Amino acid sequence: MADPITRLCAACGAPLRESDTFCTRCGATKAVAAPVVDLGPPIKTLPLMIFPAAVWALIGLAFGIYFISSADFISSQLGQPYFDMFAHYGIGAEAVPRFFLVFGTILTVSALLAAMTMILCITKRYYKAAVAACLISALLTVVIVIGLIGLVVAYYIYSAKDEFKDRRTRL
Repeated sequence: MADPITRLCAACGAPLRESDTFCTRCGATKAVAAPVVDLGPPIKTLPLMIFPAAVWALIGLAFGIYFISSADFISSQLGQPYFDMFAHYGIGAEAVPRFFLVFGTILTVSALLAAMTMILCITKRYYKAAVAACLISALLTVVIVIGLIGLVVAYYIYSAKDEFKDRRTRL
């Protein structure tokens, strides 16, 4: 039975067996070998990313549909200071309902992409699509805090690429 790998060469990182007196890759002596440290199984981050994606999908969809369906009502309830604020940014009073319609549409699309991200993370399929959907969802809402959280979620999904079943599709 062969000796188990217990050390790594400090010079090149090649695995060394207990019986090796020198590195078979670079020739360094065993005296400079570093011990192998068992860190245990890696932490699975993919299941943790399902929760924020699901929360955003539900909240974003609810608010998006609300803004789309109530754009005229919301606009009619705004006071003069809000119309002044919109006017400051070049949005006339007649365009305020369209602003809420567009904002609601952006929230809805972002929420649907978050739902797609959640489904892809649950099924652990289509790694590139999961990262792309999360990034697009985050970038659509980057003007609010949810977009920043989405960028963090996208990073963790990117880091969890080995947890996906179709690992051949790496970024």
